[in-house]
Amino acid sequence: MRLLAAACLLVLPLASCGGGASSSGGATGLEVTVWPGGREGPSTSHKITCPGDERCDRLRALPARVFEPVPAGIGCTQIYGGPDVAEVRGTIDGRRVDATFKRTDGCETNRWNQVAFLLSS
Repeated sequence: MRLLAAACLLVLPLASCGGGASSSGGATGLEVTVWPGGREGPSTSHKITCPGDERCDRLRALPARVFEPVPAGIGCTQIYGGPDVAEVRGTIDGRRVDATFKRTDGCETNRWNQVAFLLSS
């Protein structure tokens, strides 16, 4: 079991590797909605448009995989991070993005942490 946990700790960062979103010159505009207490509770929304938003450089540096769901069969720690849910929809350099983030286990919390700077208004 410890070996599996150690392997997951090594694989998880690698799963997030890859090139960041390219600077192909396409449009970047995101609508971000966050439900701090889960989808049944109140939400906040904000928009991110590039150029013009201070988060644009960090956004383009993110690996494209962070916007993809956690692959099936990946071992994740079963550490619950809270009921928070967020949706990020729109385009990054012309590439369509439709991602949901949550904190239900270690893999999902890792994804959340990578985009946390986008989730606050």
